[in-house]
Amino acid sequence: MRWLWLTPVAFFVLRVLGGQLVEEAVDQRDAPQAFASKLLANAEVFSVGMYLVGLSGLAFLWFAWALREKLRQEDTAGMAEAVAFGSALVWGTLTVAAAVLAATAPVLADYFKDPEGARLVTNLEFAAAPLALTLFGAFAVGNGLALRRASLVPPWLAWTGAVLGCILVVTAALQPIAEPTVSRSEEEVHHIVSFFTGFTSFALVPLWTIAVGVALFRRDGRTPDDPDRQW
Repeated sequence: MRWLWLTPVAFFVLRVLGGQLVEEAVDQRDAPQAFASKLLANAEVFSVGMYLVGLSGLAFLWFAWALREKLRQEDTAGMAEAVAFGSALVWGTLTVAAAVLAATAPVLADYFKDPEGARLVTNLEFAAAPLALTLFGAFAVGNGLALRRASLVPPWLAWTGAVLGCILVVTAALQPIAEPTVSRSEEEVHHIVSFFTGFTSFALVPLWTIAVGVALFRRDGRTPDDPDRQW
């Protein structure tokens, strides 16, 4: 169980690396024919990228399950923990499902000769972005509050998760109003709301999960009578 606490590292690395490979393989703003041509020219890179994104979702689900079990062992599981795990379960499943769906793009572009469909399946995830961001934020809020009550990590770290989660939930709620479409030109500057949602969801919250995982990894490695075992 102790090594499960390092799965957030795998989640972060796989997510970043997979996303980078996909961005190198295709430009989702291209017209269908241009998109399909570039996709087929970089099909291996695109497929590996989507595979890594799917694995990142599985790593996240594994960590969410381990954290829920830890909170239950501490007999502090409650509404916050239930909301956090439920949100994590749906968010992780959506991540895996989006990766599996997008991975069919090369088949649509090559075998079925459907460039419009190929581009569509790689962009469908954006339509559900506000809901997905809300779920990711709820995961951080719920676990931040549950960890604070359980005293499993330093109080400042628990509160950091709750605050970051609140920021993400609020900005996700504003996202459909501030930027209702993902269609934009190369030169257009992203809305400030999009900047906060992107930076919080792709950097701050994942880094917070890594910090929590490392803290729990260190804590489980101490002896029961260690005076520093309780924060």
